[in-house]
Amino acid sequence: MKSSTDPLVFSGKSSIRTSLLLICFFSCLVFLHITNGAMALTAGNASKVIEGQIDHAKQAQKTFENWEGEKAVLLSEIRDAKIRSLWLEFQRQKYQNYLGKQQKVIEELKQKKIDAKKIRMELEPFLEQLVMTLEKRVANDLPFLLKERRERIAFLKESLADYHIDLSEKLRRILEALRVEAEYGKTVESTEEMLKLNGEPTKVVVVRIGRIGLFFRSLEGNYIGRWNQNKRAWEMLSSTYAPVIADASEMASGKRAVELLDLPLGPIKQQ
Repeated sequence: MKSSTDPLVFSGKSSIRTSLLLICFFSCLVFLHITNGAMALTAGNASKVIEGQIDHAKQAQKTFENWEGEKAVLLSEIRDAKIRSLWLEFQRQKYQNYLGKQQKVIEELKQKKIDAKKIRMELEPFLEQLVMTLEKRVANDLPFLLKERRERIAFLKESLADYHIDLSEKLRRILEALRVEAEYGKTVESTEEMLKLNGEPTKVVVVRIGRIGLFFRSLEGNYIGRWNQNKRAWEMLSSTYAPVIADASEMASGKRAVELLDLPLGPIKQQ
């Protein structure tokens, strides 16, 4: 075994050390060369690189600002769209309720139309029957204002036969005729008429007391009588009733204050 001081050993160690030193030296040279090249490259293009970075940053900032603006506009549109959506929903509910009510009204009108048609079908024959009944009552009533009342009946018949007249107008005319006839039962009246007495036309004053009594007195006062509803004829009365009938005529004409009178009404026929 050789000592550590052996020239060969020492020589081997020196060679290894020398090799390491050379490797380090050349590595440093290479590093310095690369570093110097990089520094030269940076110095030459620094301004361009910086300007490029600045432009890129500016462009990015501009893009960001534009995006922020668009974002604000979109958010505003979204808010407006939500508000409009809520308003439209409110209006939809409102009109839905309105349509529901209108549909109900339409259904009611349809039902009323059906009812009106039914009433019309029942009312027209009823009005015909009503006029016929009124005509019979006038014929069987006390014989006063016969010409006027018969003309009224004829007018009603013509109205019912006229298809150009609405049913409501026909009804109104008939009700008006009934009202007039009903008023006769609450009024008194004195008129001058010609009656055939003892075979001769005689001018007399006829006094009507509602619908319960009809009396006459000749202008000279020599004929006094009343209408006998049961016999459907005029009959003479005693001359003792002449003052009472004269008073009744003056009361009916408004020439005398109204007071109680004792008139011979006779039997009253129910119609």
